[in-house]
Amino acid sequence: MTWRIVLILMIAAPARAQEQPPEVHALASALADEQARVAELKAELDRRSAALADLARRLELLAASATTVPPPSAERPSAPASAPSRFEFYGDSRV
Repeated sequence: MTWRIVLILMIAAPARAQEQPPEVHALASALADEQARVAELKAELDRRSAALADLARRLELLAASATTVPPPSAERPSAPASAPSRFEFYGDSRV
């Protein structure tokens, strides 16, 4: 007798599980939507992280090339100070 009750309950259990209230369906749908959104955000985060890594690599390359090549002003010797023009001499003597 108890085996029959257990067997009937086991057969009826899946049928009962399929008859869920509408709230459960709404929650399951909302959960699926949120999981899809999280997956989209993860993909966007991965894309942006890759872009940032590429920019950081480019910046490091630029910084490395800037330190290995001396600036153009350091290559040329500075010109000797030129003598003031005649006008400056004349103007200084009048003051």
